[in-house]
Amino acid sequence: MKFECLKCGSCCRDKRTIVTLTHRDIIRLAEATGMNEKELVRNILVFYQCDESAERLLAFPSIETYRGKAVLGLRKREDGSCVFLNNNLCSIYPSRPITCRTFPFTFSIQDGWLRYGVATRAKDLCLGLGKGREVDEKSLAEIGWKAAAEIKEYFRITSLWKRATQSGVPAIPELIIKLLLYSRSGEKLTVTR
Repeated sequence: MKFECLKCGSCCRDKRTIVTLTHRDIIRLAEATGMNEKELVRNILVFYQCDESAERLLAFPSIETYRGKAVLGLRKREDGSCVFLNNNLCSIYPSRPITCRTFPFTFSIQDGWLRYGVATRAKDLCLGLGKGREVDEKSLAEIGWKAAAEIKEYFRITSLWKRATQSGVPAIPELIIKLLLYSRSGEKLTVTR
């Protein structure tokens, strides 16, 4: 399969695409912007509410919030473009989320094997599919395993968060972001009432 990013920005301007985030994405964004959890929630992050039918379609887990289940994603401007898109370029490219790093590809692990394909939205959006050089399987496997491991770790963290909110911890957006940022220290993360 051939692919070359043409830097057209169409993937970053799609109104229907939510750039979902992991805990590591939050850490990368905080380090790149110098923002704390309140500033991140106010300026960059959005908790997109989702129901059970939408949740089943997601590759990323939902998070319990005081308004119900939500998916953590990047904020968009009114025109649908990413808050970090400037002149068709990503202003945080070295720190971009894993969703952006893997686009236009998707990855999953089935029976211990890494599977990859082209994202459904990419087929409509990405002008670079079929252009440039052949994508080598080693590069795909490297980013795929990394993405899969990050998402698996994020599922574990969101599961801990769900248990914490069920035991009475307030499901406040700034609190989950603070806990995600705290997780970068490598210390064991525990949440109690």
